[in-house]
Amino acid sequence: MSRLPSMDQEFRPVAIVALGLAILPLAVSLYFLLHPSSPFSFGRLRRDGFYVPVYFFIFVNVLDGIMCAGVLKRRRWGYRLFQALLYMLLFGFPIGTVVSYSTLSYMRNHRIARFFGLPPSERAFPHALMIALGAAAVGLFLWMMLAY
Repeated sequence: MSRLPSMDQEFRPVAIVALGLAILPLAVSLYFLLHPSSPFSFGRLRRDGFYVPVYFFIFVNVLDGIMCAGVLKRRRWGYRLFQALLYMLLFGFPIGTVVSYSTLSYMRNHRIARFFGLPPSERAFPHALMIALGAAAVGLFLWMMLAY
């Protein structure tokens, strides 16, 4: 396995997740825009004259690319953007929840903030309370969806 020259063993999983969170949305966007049976295919969007999904896919992919570049270059803004993306991904139940919770826990346990020149931050709330609030939010979301 080739070693990246400035990549620490603790930082490598974070870089892999950031790269994956940039590549996966690009692949999904291309699938939705190019697959003929997709409701967002170029042919249907052009026929209807409704291009909002294209703008949304472009915005999301550019934002993910900027986040990935910031994380790989170890910039503070890249770290904050990565954290924000992971917190939004917590609501992507079940796969997004598992990926984001695992990554956030890894980042906290291994003090990944130090790679970005940030001091380790103390939590304002206990970890168990944050898990309980997340579980309550997911439960509320499922209850609302099942009501219809």
